[in-house]
Amino acid sequence: MTDQTVDGTNDTNDAASDFDTVDFFTDVSLVDDPFPYFDHLREQCPVAHLPHHGVIGVTGYEEAHEVLRNNEVFSSCNAVTGPFPGFAHPPEATDDMREFIAENRAELPMSEYMVTQDNPTHQDHRGLIMRLFTPRRMRENEEAIWQLADRHIDEFIDKGRFEVMRDFGQSFALLVIADLLGVPEEEHEEFRKQFGALPTVDGGETQAFAQDPLGFLVTRFTQFVEERRRNPTDDIVTQISLAAYGDGSVPPAEDVARMASFLFAAGQDTTARVITAALHVIAERPDIQASLRDDPTRIPNFIEEVLRMEGPVKSAARMARVTTELAGVQIPGGRRRSPGR
Repeated sequence: MTDQTVDGTNDTNDAASDFDTVDFFTDVSLVDDPFPYFDHLREQCPVAHLPHHGVIGVTGYEEAHEVLRNNEVFSSCNAVTGPFPGFAHPPEATDDMREFIAENRAELPMSEYMVTQDNPTHQDHRGLIMRLFTPRRMRENEEAIWQLADRHIDEFIDKGRFEVMRDFGQSFALLVIADLLGVPEEEHEEFRKQFGALPTVDGGETQAFAQDPLGFLVTRFTQFVEERRRNPTDDIVTQISLAAYGDGSVPPAEDVARMASFLFAAGQDTTARVITAALHVIAERPDIQASLRDDPTRIPNFIEEVLRMEGPVKSAARMARVTTELAGVQIPGGRRRSPGR
């Protein structure tokens, strides 16, 4: 059964036709609710050519797993931006892009950060930091997190209203990860200013957002790393600063700073958005709110579902290093793929 408009046309078929030509990367109609588009894409997939930007869509589980895990065939060099902006002077059609990507990856945004690096560099950097975020470390910070939440609520509770993302989620998440990484408390206010994470000032205007927040982070964390190497303390920045690769070599201070900066930026951004989405659901669904109040043990599962359904990332991008085939679809070297939900 399908819906009919007053003029007798078929809304369902019209939507499907639009989805066949829509530009996923630029069409604002997909921002609020991209899931019908993903449902449509899954009907064409597991792998299909999309109509724009030379992108191939991947929605099958096994196929997406292959794209995300096979580092010999697929590169993370465009993980941050997908098909934009691309290389300034891409080569002619070729079956092997490995040498070209290695020599030109610095042209792509955030090429110095872990998220866009390939193995073995990615594996080396990931190995340095993953062992530092342990359940024990999280438990040690739990009391400080409770206190931080109370202080943030005190900043706006008397006003009777607040903007969730700006006044609570963004600032709270930023300072939690700052405390976890060992950013000195006297630096916290400056970090909030740089990330636009201060409450609204009189008149409702917000602090200006830093033009290059990651640049600020790299500069500051490089200073922290150099200081911790001279005078170690009991924090994660010290542990990262003193950590060595598997071969015993110690990474340059700026490389360590980029790892810490990525952890800082990625951790606070995702958390702030999840907090905002969770409170949005609770505000609009009094039944869910009542259920969580009655049984707080349901909160972790609720957060997991919010992250799954309302998370900020709806696709992931990779670039083919070499011409390959996936689910019967040929993917030429250099073609971007976006495994989506």
